[in-house]
Parts: sequence; C-alpha cells; structure tokens
Amino acid sequence: MSRVSRKPRRFERPLRNLRWGVSGGLGIASRYTVWVVVLYLILGTDPFSRQGVRLPTVGGTYLVSGLVGGAVVGLLPPWADNGFGAFVVGLLAGVPITAGLMVCVAGWPSAWSNNDQRGFPVLAIMVGTALGYELNRRANGLIGVAVSATLVPTVPCLRRNPATILRE
Repeated sequence: MSRVSRKPRRFERPLRNLRWGVSGGLGIASRYTVWVVVLYLILGTDPFSRQGVRLPTVGGTYLVSGLVGGAVVGLLPPWADNGFGAFVVGLLAGVPITAGLMVCVAGWPSAWSNNDQRGFPVLAIMVGTALGYELNRRANGLIGVAVSATLVPTVPCLRRNPATILRE
C-alpha cells in the first residue's frame, strides 16, 4: 500500500507545519461545533443545562481546543510518522483538548474536585490515544475513519461530568 499523506514532514518549515496543524484542528473543531449546534436546534437547551454549560461555551471550547491541539500536531509532524511517535504526539495534543473539555464542564482547575483531578489524566490518555491512533493511520496511508467517530460518544461536555464517567 502506498503512503498517502498530505501533511508536511519537515522541521525546516515550522510556519507551514503550524498552519497545517491549526487548520486541521480547527476543521475538526468546526465539525464538532456544527454537531452541537444541530443538537441545540433539535433538543434545545436541555442537554446543555443538565451539564451547567451553554452553547457558546461548548463551541468556544471546541474551537480553542482544536486550535491548540492542532498546533501541537502541526509542530511535531515528523514524530507522527511511526506508531510510537504518533501516539506521543497524540498524547501531547490530547492534554490541551482534555483540559478544554474539563474547564467547560468543571470550571477552572482550581475549582476541580478530587475526582476531576484524578479523572483528568485518564481522560487525557483516552483522548490522546484516539488521536495517536488516527495520526498513525494517516501516516500509514489508512485515511478513512475519522477521530470524531471515536470521540463523539465520549465527549464529556454533552454527556456528563468526566468524574462520573470514571465512577461507573
């Protein structure tokens, strides 16, 4: 199978790599934002009010998380060319994404409960592993299944508090 990848692979072009990563992260984030807007149009405020969040907060969280996570991936493209490197980059990008989701649901880290603090690294590893898996698939020319199909059912902002996921 031939390698199919549109990503830049060199450290010599950091601005191009950064632009590639940010545009990809914002692309994914915008899909999530459209998804929550459709959810809002169909179900109203109920899914949001149960979590104590508002639509602008969720949309903003997705966009900022996509921007920062995409920047991490964009700055480290050569590392994502093999399985181990892809998972390292995924884990590094998963931390700001998970932090954004946790801030959306539980407030700033200073307000997190002990369960939130213990749940954060677990969720960051889950999100980072899914991202690393997708980066590895793309590096090996296996483009098809999107990360969103893996993450949408587990998005804490629209499901429940991340700490309750760990207690189940």
